[in-house]
Amino acid sequence: MFHPSHRLRRCRGMTLIELLVVMAIIGVLAGLLTSAVFRAMDAANALRCTNNLRNLGLALHMYQDAKGHYPCEAESNECFYVGLLDFVEAGYLQDRVRQQGAQAAQPVRVFLCPSRRDVVVGAKSDYAYGSNPGNNLSSILGGEKPVPLSMVTAADGTGNTLLLSHKGVGPNAYNGSGPNDSSWAARGEHGRDPNRLVRDRNEEEMSKLIGSPHVLAVPSLFADSSVRKIPYESSSVEIEGLPFMTVLWSYNDGKGLGRHAP
Repeated sequence: MFHPSHRLRRCRGMTLIELLVVMAIIGVLAGLLTSAVFRAMDAANALRCTNNLRNLGLALHMYQDAKGHYPCEAESNECFYVGLLDFVEAGYLQDRVRQQGAQAAQPVRVFLCPSRRDVVVGAKSDYAYGSNPGNNLSSILGGEKPVPLSMVTAADGTGNTLLLSHKGVGPNAYNGSGPNDSSWAARGEHGRDPNRLVRDRNEEEMSKLIGSPHVLAVPSLFADSSVRKIPYESSSVEIEGLPFMTVLWSYNDGKGLGRHAP
């Protein structure tokens, strides 16, 4: 039986202010989640990039062990990537490229920085050596003559000398449409100004620079097969009168890195 003291409870809807507050909270949470997802993706891509560089380091050392020196474009008339195919499980491409030229190259995942692109862009590459540091100095892969490991060890030590870093690519050219980005099998495409280290941006100069899509620093391969991050501001540092990046790229300058080592 209904008792008079029992009052009917009326269901009250949300006010406009309450609805806006809820929507704002959901928006903030979605933003935080999206940011966390992108950070996780960036970290995963940076790790994959580091693994690519390590694998290229192993391939370069296996090449050196087999040939007695590192690859040299000037000596072999082909780019160093072609010489490494046997050591990155892509030897099936070697004869095809040597017979048909750079246009016969097919994508090889280890040649690409995953923070930029994947094999769907075609036969591209993202890693480069520092070309012609200057002052009669040379990088290991960018000299006129093949460099044996003994020369690197005797002068500066493998842990103080760079082998590879990233070639500069503008974000609008990640699809492979930029200058100097036709194929990993093309000669003369993989050397860059060793003293200019920048984060990728959309400008024509990027095709001449060392650069990367990574935040704060560039993962780079040293001759001891270690991969370390070099901060972008390193371009403005000097060691004993030489640009820091020149010292890193040069295997025969006899300069110590000391406290500036990345």
